[in-house]
Amino acid sequence: MLKSNPLVFEICSGSGKLSHTLNKYSINSIPIDHSRNRHATWWPTVSIDMAVSEQCSIILEAVLNREVDLLFFALPCGTCSRARERKLSSTHHGPPPLRSNEWPRGLPQLSGPDLAKVLTANKIYDNCTVLIEAALSKGIDIIIENPKNSSFGNWKPLRTC
Repeated sequence: MLKSNPLVFEICSGSGKLSHTLNKYSINSIPIDHSRNRHATWWPTVSIDMAVSEQCSIILEAVLNREVDLLFFALPCGTCSRARERKLSSTHHGPPPLRSNEWPRGLPQLSGPDLAKVLTANKIYDNCTVLIEAALSKGIDIIIENPKNSSFGNWKPLRTC
């Protein structure tokens, strides 16, 4: 249950629409995304690269000190999307899967740009898992957007939370 004047961190916020909406209703929310965010933002956004552990430590410190009341994760889904498993038509598959239930950290045959995308996403997921575990240990609420349509739910450390 959120307190009367909660603070929400919207992690991997993209446009920051959630923070914009929450702030409109007097709920303090801070959108957080990397400096290369291509979305037009709806609310001033704090630049933290979730793939860089040292930058994530700022969020971790706020969690450990119970300065935040809710973490909302809108994790990048490009490499984890279950849509990659579906054919677009009888002749065209679309982008190939990069992960599987057996290989949640990336298929072993990946190379080039696909491997780079998966490795960067893995760093983001690892850092977010640390935040999730810390939040849960401190009784801080979390929300993960769209976990059923993502293989992020197979992330081994997350399955133990």
